Amino acid sequence: MRTALLAAVLAALTVLSGCAGVAVQGAPTPETDGGGTVSTVGTPDLPDGEVTVVDGTLVVNRTVTDENLTYLPERDAVRYVEMWRHSNHDAVENGSRPEREPVYGTMPFEDWGAIECSSVTADGVWAVIEARTDSPLDGVTVGSGVSDDRRRVTVTRQTTVDRDGSVVGTPAISRDRLDAVVPDEAAVTVSLADRSYSCRLPIRTRNTTLYLD
Repeated sequence: MRTALLAAVLAALTVLSGCAGVAVQGAPTPETDGGGTVSTVGTPDLPDGEVTVVDGTLVVNRTVTDENLTYLPERDAVRYVEMWRHSNHDAVENGSRPEREPVYGTMPFEDWGAIECSSVTADGVWAVIEARTDSPLDGVTVGSGVSDDRRRVTVTRQTTVDRDGSVVGTPAISRDRLDAVVPDEAAVTVSLADRSYSCRLPIRTRNTTLYLD
């Protein structure tokens, strides 16, 4: 997920459908929604730490370890795999197994950090939602991106309406409940090699309607 995000424009929306294996340690009850620690053990996108909510702020500290990412100190840049290409076309035509090789791209560390921070925030928000509610989350997504020149994370609650105007899909969780469980903002630090990048991002919720053709 991380490597693919590096090739995307910051304005593109990254949508999460969910993270598995989230447990709560000393977490708030659904009635209070206070502070607490959300363990992310077994969560693929947050494999090495914990998400903490302190006074309405989501706090995440993540060290990125990815064999496809390399920090280049002489350029203060990150090298990443932009795409994969076949390296033995002629051999494949003769029946050999296909082989592939990476095509690398680079970007300034600050740009990489901004993308990674947004993505980690979205992962953390989803983990908190799952930990704080027992409601099914069909129709709920978490997206990270840039809007009006500002990076932000948005939790979307989507209702689906068919061509006859009938509602055919409504999330089980209410907007008020989402507002209660979603943190107000995030304070995130991501580290790669010996460099770190920190950000503070607002977190918002919204209702949308999908009209089927």
